[in-house]
Amino acid sequence: MSLDKRIHTTKRLDQHTRYDMTSALQRSPNKQSSDGGSSSTDEFLYKSSSLALVKHKHGMNKTEANTSSTHDRVDATMRYLEASQKVLDFLRRMWLDQKSCDMVITLQNGEMLAHRVVFAAHSQILAEKFAHFGPDQIVTIQLSDFAVKPVFELTQFLYTTDLCLTVDNVAEIYKCAAELGLNSVFEYAREFLSNYNVSNAILFYNICDQGNITDLRDEIFSFICEHFHEIIQHESFKRVALEDLMNLLKNNHLGVHSELDVFFAVCRWLEGDLRRRMPLSNRLLGCVRFQHIKPEDICTKVCSVEWLMEPKENVAIINQAYKFHSLKATGSHLVARFPVQVPRSRAPGLRRKSSTSKAPVQPTLPTE
Repeated sequence: MSLDKRIHTTKRLDQHTRYDMTSALQRSPNKQSSDGGSSSTDEFLYKSSSLALVKHKHGMNKTEANTSSTHDRVDATMRYLEASQKVLDFLRRMWLDQKSCDMVITLQNGEMLAHRVVFAAHSQILAEKFAHFGPDQIVTIQLSDFAVKPVFELTQFLYTTDLCLTVDNVAEIYKCAAELGLNSVFEYAREFLSNYNVSNAILFYNICDQGNITDLRDEIFSFICEHFHEIIQHESFKRVALEDLMNLLKNNHLGVHSELDVFFAVCRWLEGDLRRRMPLSNRLLGCVRFQHIKPEDICTKVCSVEWLMEPKENVAIINQAYKFHSLKATGSHLVARFPVQVPRSRAPGLRRKSSTSKAPVQPTLPTE
């Protein structure tokens, strides 16, 4: 939905169901404690620091900030920041009390009132949109297609500068912030998702896909390909979507020691839900390049996975691999009849993220 379609105005507040601010604040991980501090214990908390802002503005280090020559500048800036904080605290109290609001946010379960000036301060796009509306008009922003909690947490950030990002809320917060032009918020979200590694790459890839963060999603996909040998050993690999798994298995640049790693990856994914996934085994085995697995390994390591050899169509793939190796060993020209399977061109080695390599995961027998 475009931003223009999300925004409309009215000259009065509709008496619809109001969002329960009190209960929402109690549920929020960013709830403020009675002494003004934050009680958040979630994964990632972003909060501005007044002293850090002072040092950044004047380019001072810790020693310089304490010298008399800079005292006046620091004192003036601190007074400015204290006054700004008072305004922000006052607006936050007005928001929590839902008073003096000139903006309505439509949610899935009702409406939440807010102040245009707060949203405009964080978004140049909204500031330009709001400039066309008079002071007697109430601006309504339609956000009912987003989950309620992320919208509340996003709005709370605009009033408090506190934002707690987790794997559960980052995708929705990013999408909503991008829609409203809240640049600082979706930059925080991108920073959060940029901390991927071999243990969470699959999860972060799925989040980026859900949030339509395509450039970072593609970056993580390349990382998964490069570190494929390690990633398949994590439980999260079993939760890869079929379409994404097929794209990985077809990639020419998988980070594997040998094509056997690809075969073991197929087995491991199937074991994640063997009963439902077994009918897909033939499609997945078709992505394994058996021409680059030694016939001895096919005999001792591939065919030893008895449950995978039960379907006749899977046995047919293995027989074709045996034929190829037999013709190749005899130098027969008939080997040219087989489709060329390009060898994987990248082995584990170029590590942009630190990780620990392990032996390939061997498939296990299914339990009855």
